[in-house]
Amino acid sequence: MRVSCKSCGAAVPAANLNLDRMVAKCGACHAVFAFAVDGAAPPTSASAGHEEGAVPRPRGLVLDRMGGELTVTKRWFSWILVIFFSVFAVAWNGISWFMMLSALHEIGEAGGYIVAFLSLFCFVGALVAYFALAVMVNATVITVGHELTVRHGPLPIPGNRTLSASEVDQLYVTERVSRSSSSNGRRSLSISFDLRVRLKNGDGVILLRSLAEAEEALYLEQLIEGELGIQNEPVRGEL
Repeated sequence: MRVSCKSCGAAVPAANLNLDRMVAKCGACHAVFAFAVDGAAPPTSASAGHEEGAVPRPRGLVLDRMGGELTVTKRWFSWILVIFFSVFAVAWNGISWFMMLSALHEIGEAGGYIVAFLSLFCFVGALVAYFALAVMVNATVITVGHELTVRHGPLPIPGNRTLSASEVDQLYVTERVSRSSSSNGRRSLSISFDLRVRLKNGDGVILLRSLAEAEEALYLEQLIEGELGIQNEPVRGEL
């Protein structure tokens, strides 16, 4: 019997076939999918969950295997984000520093208060400029092996994680909804997705925060669970 990957068409070795659950894992693209033997029907999506490879690999994710570890890399670069944050940073910093330099010429105690107040705006502008630069050069690297790690760099950004693989009980995705109101009273809704880990001691950890696409979060859940040999189970509150 020869089993071929449903995603890339590569032949799947016998060692990557789970005959008890009729699930195969491709060694080339790491997709996990159901297969049938002698005309038997594969498991349905209701019973197999994400592990059957129902979620295809999103664009922008680069997979590599080295020394028994799987790495998933995603660059942050986006022309839309780079242009938006660069223009915003230039405008914000230009106005803030112009007002700061004007305030420095003020004489008396009032001038000192104005400078202290405007320094907050300059600090925000520096953060926006830093994030614009991070979008240009940074990448997120997930490593799955004896440890499950998440690293953002080369510019330091909060959100790095290191977990022992033996501590991981389940991965799941939750929806994050943010509401905001504009000055004219109009309300806007923003939806993003968090990839979370439930540890065997019952604690929960956010592995990746505010992913823009549900498909990306679900694919990473599927991929990491398959790599760690975790059977997907329902988690309360998951997507």
